[in-house]
Formats: sequence, C-alpha cells, structure tokens
Amino acid sequence: MNWLITGGCGFLGTSLIARLVAESGHNIRVIDNLSVGTKKDLSNVCSYSEIMSNDISGAPEGIEQGGFTSLS
Repeated sequence: MNWLITGGCGFLGTSLIARLVAESGHNIRVIDNLSVGTKKDLSNVCSYSEIMSNDISGAPEGIEQGGFTSLS
C-alpha cells in the first residue's frame, strides 16, 4: 500500500511509520516542515533518503523548510 504522511517526523507520524515499517510491504513518503519533530526522530524508527522540494520538478508550493522523504 502507498502512504503519504504529513508531519512524519513528529510523535504521531513516527509512531505510524514504525508500525508500517514493522508490517513491511508499504511504500511510505513523508512531508514535514520540521516545526515539531526532527530528522533524528525519523531516523530512530527507519532509514530514509531525503529529497528537498527544490530538487523535485513540479513540487507542491509551500514546502520550503522541510523536504520529501523516501523511506527504505
């Protein structure tokens, strides 16, 4: 199943991601402006690669502080 989680670095987001990673078989994308959680919080529950919004053609407007995160 495909998931897009906004606020994935916060408490609820990392809890959901940890559960999905444990189940396996999910494709997870995260958008976060890092106003509450941190990248370290996310790295505590999964490995990930970061793609900044200015590196993506056609990225949604308003995502300047955070980035898109692809979990592996």
